[in-house]
Amino acid sequence: MSIIISDLSYNHPNQHPLFSHISFSVERQEKVSIVGNNGVGKSTLLKLLAGALQPTQGSVIASDTPYYIPQHTGKLNKTIAEALGVNRKLTALEAITQGSVSPSDYDILADDWEIEIKCESALSYWKLSHLKLDTPMDMLSGGEKTKVFLAGLSIHSPEIIFLDEPTNHLDQTSRELLYRYINQSKASMVIVSHDITLLNQLEKTYELSELGMNVYSGNYDFYLEQKNIANNALSNSIHEQEKTLRLAKKKAQEVRERQEKRMSQGEKNKAQGGESRILLNAKGAAAENSNSKLKNKHAEIIGDTQDKLSDLKQQKEKLKELKINFDNASLHAGKLLIDAQQINFGYHEDNMLWQTPLDFKLYSNDRIHLSGDNGSGKTT
Repeated sequence: MSIIISDLSYNHPNQHPLFSHISFSVERQEKVSIVGNNGVGKSTLLKLLAGALQPTQGSVIASDTPYYIPQHTGKLNKTIAEALGVNRKLTALEAITQGSVSPSDYDILADDWEIEIKCESALSYWKLSHLKLDTPMDMLSGGEKTKVFLAGLSIHSPEIIFLDEPTNHLDQTSRELLYRYINQSKASMVIVSHDITLLNQLEKTYELSELGMNVYSGNYDFYLEQKNIANNALSNSIHEQEKTLRLAKKKAQEVRERQEKRMSQGEKNKAQGGESRILLNAKGAAAENSNSKLKNKHAEIIGDTQDKLSDLKQQKEKLKELKINFDNASLHAGKLLIDAQQINFGYHEDNMLWQTPLDFKLYSNDRIHLSGDNGSGKTT
C-alpha cells in the first residue's frame, strides 16, 4: 500500500467543516485523480496528504515522502537550485572539485556526483535549457515556474507524487511532455486537475463533494458516464417521490371528503330520528375515531414522502455544477473596444519581450484564444 487516508476531516479556523470522515487509499504505482466542484476542498485535501496542513481529525500514512507541486507558488525569493532543493549539493560539489576534503561536503553530496548533469537534463526535458540554476524564480513566468518544479520529478525520482492543477500555466508542448511523463512513470500519483486530457490518462477517479468521497474505477470519461447514470437515477427517484406525494395528498383529500359526507349524513339522520340517539352517537364516535386514525396515517405517509423528496433534492443541489453564461454583450457587434498600436514591454530596458511591437484591435462580441509558449509574454 502506498497511501492510506483514514477518517480525514478538516475545517478552517472558526468555520464549518470543509469535509468530514474521508477515507480512501492509493495503491503502489496507482495514478488517481481527485475531481469535484470548485470550493469542495480538493486543493486543501492535497495539502493534507502532502503534510502542508494538519487535519482536524484522522490520519494520512504514506510509504515514502511525497513530492508535492502546489497550484499557486506565490512569491519565491529563491533561485532555481534552491527551489529544486539541490543548492547545497551543488555548492558541496563545487567545493570538492576545487579541492575541498571537508567531510561535511562529502556528506552533503552523498555520492550524488552527477547532480549537476541531472539538473541540466531535467531542465532540458522541460524546454528550460535557456535558464541557469542561479536564476531567480521570481523572474520566471507562471508556466516556467511550474516546469521548474516538474523538473524536480526527474531529479529526485519520488515514489509518491501530488500535483495540484499542474497544467494550468503550461503551454501545449509542455502539457504533452507532462502526459508522456505520467504515462511512463512508475510512481504513485494523486492529481487534482480540470484538464480532461490529463484526467483521462489516470486509471481511477475520486469525486469529492459535500456528500463525501465517491470512487469510480476508471478515467474521467468513465466517471462522467457513471455520473450521468447516477444523476438520471436520482432524477427518476425525485420524480417517483413527487408522484407518490401527489397520490398521497389526493388519497387524503378523498378520505376527508368521504368522511365529511358521512358526518353530514349522520347529522341528517339525527335530525330525522331514524335511529336512536345513543346508536347514532356511538356510530359518530367510531367514525370520528376511524377518521382520526386515517388522518394520522395519511399525514405520516405524506410526511415521510416529503422528507425523502427533500433529501433527494438536497443531494441533487449539492451535486449541481456551476454554470457560466457567455452570452454576447449588450453592445452592438463590431464596436471597437481596444485599439493597441506598437505596444511592447521589457522587464529590462535592453530586453523587450517581443521582437516586433504588437498591433491589434478588439471588438465587442469577439471571442479570442491567446496562445503561445511559456515565457512568451501572454500574461504580460
